[in-house]
Amino acid sequence: MPHHELLRNWDRFCQLLDQVPKHQQTQIQILCQYYVEHHVILINDLLSVSITQLEKLGNLTTAADVIYSFETFSRELNKKLTFSTKQFLHKSLENIAHYNAWLKDNTEFVVN
Repeated sequence: MPHHELLRNWDRFCQLLDQVPKHQQTQIQILCQYYVEHHVILINDLLSVSITQLEKLGNLTTAADVIYSFETFSRELNKKLTFSTKQFLHKSLENIAHYNAWLKDNTEFVVN
C-alpha cells in the first residue's frame, strides 16, 4: 500500500533531520542549514497542496474534474518547487558572496 511506504519514508525523513551532521567549516554548515530548511518547507508545501486537493475529491462529479484536479495539484507543486529552488539558490549565493567578501578582507592571497 502506498500509504505504508509514505509512513516509512516519513519516519526515515524525520530520523535524517535529527541526524544532520555538523560541519567544521561555517560556510558549509550554513548552507546545510538552508538545505534542510528548504527540504522541510518543500515537504510541508507538498503535504498542504495534497491535503487541499484530496479534500476536494468528494465534490468532483466528472472524470474531467478529477483530471483537472490532478493538473491543479501538479501545477501548484511545480510552482512551490520552483519558488523553493529560487529561494535556496538566492540564500546560498548571498551567503557565498558574504564569504568571498570576508576572504578578501581577511587574507592576503585571493583567487578569483
